[in-house]
Amino acid sequence: MLRRFLVDERGSATMEFVLWVPVFALILIVLVDATFVYLSFTQMLNASRDAARRASLGELSCTSYACSLDTFQANNYPNYPSMILDRDTNSVTVTTAKPFNEILAFTIFSGLLEDNLTTSVTMRVEPGV
Repeated sequence: MLRRFLVDERGSATMEFVLWVPVFALILIVLVDATFVYLSFTQMLNASRDAARRASLGELSCTSYACSLDTFQANNYPNYPSMILDRDTNSVTVTTAKPFNEILAFTIFSGLLEDNLTTSVTMRVEPGV
């Protein structure tokens, strides 16, 4: 009986399939999450760059930059809850943050990441602004 069991190869492809499917599923999950993080990072960087450029040109003008940035953010980039503008005499810095749990499709690896994905852009203020 043992000899017949060792010679019989029925189900061997099923065993290989069962052993490799979790590995391929894990690779797929990692690729999807990495794609979403990269896409969000690029969008946040573009939003920060746009806000910093407008602030350096004086287009975001208000008694406090927070109110003009809130209006700019609400009109142009409503998906980024945390957009902070810091201005001194020579430069403007815009920092954008978004929690990873809002970015990731699968939250399997969210414990390995920090709390937020953050981008920051600094630009010089244009002369005469």
